[in-house]
Amino acid sequence: MTDHAQRAPDDFGDEPDPASPAPTSPAPAPDTSPARGDDAATLHERLWAREAGRLVLMEDCCALIEKQATAGRGLRAATVRASYRSVQKMKPGLVGYIVGKFMPQVLEALEPWWERARVDASANGGDAEGTFRNALAGDANRAADALLAVTDAQIRGARMPLRVAYKTVRGEAEQPVRDAVPGLAEVFEKHLRRG
Repeated sequence: MTDHAQRAPDDFGDEPDPASPAPTSPAPAPDTSPARGDDAATLHERLWAREAGRLVLMEDCCALIEKQATAGRGLRAATVRASYRSVQKMKPGLVGYIVGKFMPQVLEALEPWWERARVDASANGGDAEGTFRNALAGDANRAADALLAVTDAQIRGARMPLRVAYKTVRGEAEQPVRDAVPGLAEVFEKHLRRG
């Protein structure tokens, strides 16, 4: 597992009790996830059901976040870059942990685009994966709103310092999230095709 996918202590109120014994790993469950190309499966089933695929997806999403956070020019971009590097330094692995924590809700929020893509691809003889990428990228404003709604819901249960910090940057988050949607659509397409 790489740094992005490691569990980091978080401020979401669900840190394990250090006095508790380490959990034991149950025997691995048989892989009953849908086969690659099963267009009837939900995004969650296609992208999150298998652990190996989940870890690679998390890595790709973390790489996209890093790319978005460190790109750009101007004062806003410099502020985002500094904030991102500060978080990485103070809590290595936190971004990967948050990606893993939020991903099930992100996939649920984007399910309407996947459902429409499946229907359109079936009706037009196209492929659902490419149709999904195009639909998501072409509707970046609404997709960004759906993604931010996930974050807004998750932050409500966070510890007060994180909620306060989030509130200070939330208004500035909309455009960077919109800008990231096409890249996220490409990441999802890649993983949908891998199965």
